[in-house]
Amino acid sequence: MLKWNGGGYDRPQPTKGEKMPYLVLKSCVHSGGVLHAGDIVEIDSAEASALCAMNRIQEHDAAIEVPVMVDRKAAVKNKRTKA
Repeated sequence: MLKWNGGGYDRPQPTKGEKMPYLVLKSCVHSGGVLHAGDIVEIDSAEASALCAMNRIQEHDAAIEVPVMVDRKAAVKNKRTKA
């Protein structure tokens, strides 16, 4: 625990709240696990507030269509053939 000028800054413990679905906008780490962009996860609302503030996740509504991530890498084409 870090303390500056003798003051005690204690990190508030997350309260158990209602879990809500969230859409992951940017890949990040939460509770020791990796969340990938495009995933829909259920996170406690108290814990999700920090990720929402950093624009990593947003609330997800079932009516919203989630965009599909497309791999745009071009396949390497080998034009040389052995004779």
